[in-house]
Amino acid sequence: MTFNDMIAIGALHAIRTFGLTVPDDISVIGFDNVYLTLHTNPPLTTIFYPSQQTGQLAIQKLYNSLNGYEDDQGGFTLLECPLVVRESTTLCKV
Repeated sequence: MTFNDMIAIGALHAIRTFGLTVPDDISVIGFDNVYLTLHTNPPLTTIFYPSQQTGQLAIQKLYNSLNGYEDDQGGFTLLECPLVVRESTTLCKV
């Protein structure tokens, strides 16, 4: 797994440069689910990060803090970050 999808895309290129194949020799997983991941060769498996929801929650927490409202969730919120399985991992061959 890489830090983000753009690094994973670079890894796909580097793996091919060394004569290896994805996913037969090595699986690659990104993080972000940027639009470009649908168009890589092979399409990149990635973890979807809900950036819009994260931003909305951050603004809501800031607003609540500035207006004296209590945080009813103990200071943190868990967000679902689903795995989007595509062809860059052997996970899709199950």
